[in-house]
Amino acid sequence: LGYSLPMSIEHLELCDVGDAIILGLVRLIRAQPPPPGENEDRARVRGLRSLILLNNLINPNGVDQISSALRENTTLLTLDLSSNFVQNRGAKSLADAVRTHPTLQTLALRSNGVGDDGAMALAQMVQHNHTITCLDLHDNEISEHACDKLRRAWGSADERS
Repeated sequence: LGYSLPMSIEHLELCDVGDAIILGLVRLIRAQPPPPGENEDRARVRGLRSLILLNNLINPNGVDQISSALRENTTLLTLDLSSNFVQNRGAKSLADAVRTHPTLQTLALRSNGVGDDGAMALAQMVQHNHTITCLDLHDNEISEHACDKLRRAWGSADERS
């Protein structure tokens, strides 16, 4: 099953399509060079800004591919991977990729089996990334201790901004 997506999409929401679409998404997430004759600012505006992937059975391997693409992306503002199978390994992969992402403001990982290890990695990411304003970790398996660390990391990031 192959998917072909136009490369000028700004908002994409896909639910219940499964993880077979990951390879097409990776191409879409990666920053595209501006078309010949077009200035970089105008091309950037046309880049992917919002990606909502609810309930798509995306596992840590798929998250690794998305994370790899995020390292080359400069336009995404919102990434919602809620109700997938991100787990700790995927959360760590995302935390590493988003740590230096220049534009991402919202990362939603609701209902993904993320535990303390993933939460700790996300706490470290929050301390370094000053564009993140919303991190949704509702309905995961995070202890109160790890929640406290996340709150402190969020507070220290707010103080430095």
